[in-house]
Amino acid sequence: MLPWILFLLMLLLGCACNSYYYAPNTVHTPHLMERHNAVASAGGLRGPEFSGFEVHGSYALSRRLALMVNHMELRGGNPAQERWGKGRLMEGALGMYFPTGDATSNTLFFGWGAGSAFNQFPKESKATLQFHRYFGQYGISVEHNALRFGTGARLNYLQYRKGWIDYRLGEPDISKIELIEERSPLIFPELSVSLSMGSRPVWVSLFATLMEYNAAEELGLATHTFGLSLTFQMDHFWRAERASKIK
Repeated sequence: MLPWILFLLMLLLGCACNSYYYAPNTVHTPHLMERHNAVASAGGLRGPEFSGFEVHGSYALSRRLALMVNHMELRGGNPAQERWGKGRLMEGALGMYFPTGDATSNTLFFGWGAGSAFNQFPKESKATLQFHRYFGQYGISVEHNALRFGTGARLNYLQYRKGWIDYRLGEPDISKIELIEERSPLIFPELSVSLSMGSRPVWVSLFATLMEYNAAEELGLATHTFGLSLTFQMDHFWRAERASKIK
């Protein structure tokens, strides 16, 4: 855990003035143990020079099958200097979950998402890129008393589909966008870790996601995000209501 704490401190202390055309959302590791388990979370998200929020939902359709949906919105930069940006990503996935014992949940999801990145530069020059992302991810969540630890790995296939670019924006952003167009689609992994405290039905989670891609800086891709969220075990509410009706 110490390396991750040091990593987060470095993120808080150091940032550069850059424009980004992609940022990783969290590799969620829902704690699904049985049919009708439902998890929902909402939290704040930060990156090198931007911040925003994300929401997540997972539902166990059957004894093994599960659905997942994610949405992320980000914004950063300095509008007063006419240099700012925003981005979004929305995706859905279908997968399976495998409980191990009474405290461990393994999940495997395959999904698709669509997103965009908009950046404005001085002299009202602008650049907008739209992309699709296909992914496969594995995650594990372990619960022990009031603690829950999760870690996941995701392999992404990122394909930029459309773009609107004002070539007055200059360097280094012109070179970044030209490289993105040349190298798309991009294939790279992302790793995530989370630590939660609480008990059913509410958990407070700290999390971080790290991209492993050597050309990330060259292409204007953010290599990490981290944040804080609230996670709700939604099935706890309707199970409690059903139990009270039976009594």
